Amino acid sequence: MNRRLLRWTRCIGASLVAAFSSCGDPDAPATDADITTSPDGAEPDEPTAWRLFEAELALAVPDDNPFDPERIDVVATFEAPSGERFEIPAFVHQDYTRALVDGRERLEPTGPRHWRVRFRPPFGSAAGAWTWHWRATTPEGEEQSERMRFTPEPAPDAHGVLRVSERDRRYLVFEDGSPYFAIGENMAWYDARGTHAYDDWIAELAEHGGNYIRVWMPSWAFGLEWVERDPAGTLAASSLGDYGARLDRAWQLDHVLALAEARGVRVMLTILNHGPFSFVHASQWDDNPYNVENGGPLADPADVFSDPTARALHRRLLRYIVARWGHSESILAWELWNEFDLVIDPGAPEVLLWTEEMAAELARLDPYDHLVTTSLGGIDVIVALVRGEVAGLVERMAFWASPAIDLTQLHFYGIGRTQLDFSRDVDTLVGYLRAFGKPALVAEAGVNALGAAETLADDPEGVAFHDILWAGLFAETFGSGMSWWWDGLNHPEGYVSHFAPLATLTHGVRFDAERFARAPAEAASRAGLTDLAAFALLGERTTLAWIKNTRHQWFAADETDLDDVVVTIAAVPPGRWRVSWIDPYAARAPQVSEVEVGDGGLVIDVPAFSRDVALRLDAIE
Repeated sequence: MNRRLLRWTRCIGASLVAAFSSCGDPDAPATDADITTSPDGAEPDEPTAWRLFEAELALAVPDDNPFDPERIDVVATFEAPSGERFEIPAFVHQDYTRALVDGRERLEPTGPRHWRVRFRPPFGSAAGAWTWHWRATTPEGEEQSERMRFTPEPAPDAHGVLRVSERDRRYLVFEDGSPYFAIGENMAWYDARGTHAYDDWIAELAEHGGNYIRVWMPSWAFGLEWVERDPAGTLAASSLGDYGARLDRAWQLDHVLALAEARGVRVMLTILNHGPFSFVHASQWDDNPYNVENGGPLADPADVFSDPTARALHRRLLRYIVARWGHSESILAWELWNEFDLVIDPGAPEVLLWTEEMAAELARLDPYDHLVTTSLGGIDVIVALVRGEVAGLVERMAFWASPAIDLTQLHFYGIGRTQLDFSRDVDTLVGYLRAFGKPALVAEAGVNALGAAETLADDPEGVAFHDILWAGLFAETFGSGMSWWWDGLNHPEGYVSHFAPLATLTHGVRFDAERFARAPAEAASRAGLTDLAAFALLGERTTLAWIKNTRHQWFAADETDLDDVVVTIAAVPPGRWRVSWIDPYAARAPQVSEVEVGDGGLVIDVPAFSRDVALRLDAIE
């Protein structure tokens, strides 16, 4: 785990009452013995980011649902040297050991369940000793621990949490101003290897320049609420509102987020998926603990948006999620739903009310102010595109206008073998999201939504995977297009190698500072070939371009050698530019040269290619 346990509380008691009675006054002077200094014994001059503080509380965990704050509410208060205070809920934790046995992960609990708190001082906090204490409230009363001190350790390689850039709201930027462009894939759940699968996948992703994944919390992986049945199929237990039976899933997510943070990978964490609340689409309603047949509050799954009990239970779940993982700088965004339109009409008034309520709850709980998003399945959007009925698409997606949502996104799959040109159609669809003035992402995309085998049969060379990846950049989203089927295609078939050339093209580009604008670009063959497309983003110091042979598609491959192509980008201003040509299909060093651009803009010969080629121009002083 990429975390350091800086300090354990010294308040010891064998029971809840004993633990309360043994703790001192939180207003008493902090104990010097509780100070942890930086490794060299000196305070950093101007710290910008801090390591995680994690502590185990010497407070017994009651048997009667410790996840319900109405029964026991444990909160830690942290006070900065400046006097600013932060309240962080504590959470129930269980340690595990893991082993890979016959290709399957086996988890074994170690030690008892216990209370734990995690806190990362906000980015930019001044150096110095913090004080903290915990408070536990039950129907019987309230008790507090003594006040203790710790000095955070600096994290010189950390950049803080991602924010929407104030300079260019199409893009994201870290708190320290570092640029971020998301390159990656969906990595929603594990296979039989459990967390061991993520060990391999995240390492491979990062080694090829990837820095983004999307992870779900479904019943079969990281989900905290579900039912258990006996061999006869009779309901044996439900973890609705009481996550004790699924703390192994929480431990697994700990492991994945720590891996991501260590590798510089950011995670969109999807809290709810559509299947448990759908009668039709991958329905799991029969086993959903919210189902009244399983002791839950709902007779109709769509009532999850309006039922007061269901809403209260979900707020409880959000509290646990933020308490346990809110500290993580690897969290790019909380995603409230995957494809909620497969559960209910997205225009229903209760949807907007629910979304704004839960986003407000996250804002109340999360002192780090992570971004919030949600997602539509987009079936109607895809059908409209295929039929050419694009009028009214903005109104169809008006949900994105809510101020509760920071990021918009698309899910875009082919229908049957409809011959979609993803290099162009992705841009068409993203164009409708631009009206909302928020960062957008092609968060799911692929040739065939039915499965990896069907996708491989339709597109054996992975051409659509490749085009989706690159189309995200030139559609002015904050990342590459994010393909699905990570477990059945992307890693087994070696598709992750496609990340490296895009990472090379975008390395170090300050997207929010460049103020990129679409630049008219034209690729022409001296032999008269017209099946060429050129896409360009013109920035203040950098220009990016992609030239594609449009005859080379997932449904009709064409790899004719093209050695007579000239590209023109008339908007490139006069001056001297460094030219880098990149083969989008090969992780090799770019071809680098220099060019003097005159008043007529850039007119340059393109190196021989067959499928596509990318260009980067960097201004030379």
